[in-house]
Amino acid sequence: MRDAITAVLDADPSFKGLTSEAVTDDEVHAACLSVATTMDFSDVVGSAEFQAALSAIQSAHRRLASE
Repeated sequence: MRDAITAVLDADPSFKGLTSEAVTDDEVHAACLSVATTMDFSDVVGSAEFQAALSAIQSAHRRLASE
């Protein structure tokens, strides 16, 4: 979950200045419970693919930035 929070913060400029450390464990827990009780699980595959794509893009960006 922390990696997902970091990925969203990195990708979304509207959260500029917010760090993953600022998100409390209680906020993570509440968000997970909320999603688990309201999510349409038919969207899980598409969401997982999107998250994997975003992660791969971020990885490439970090690699290229360090070269």
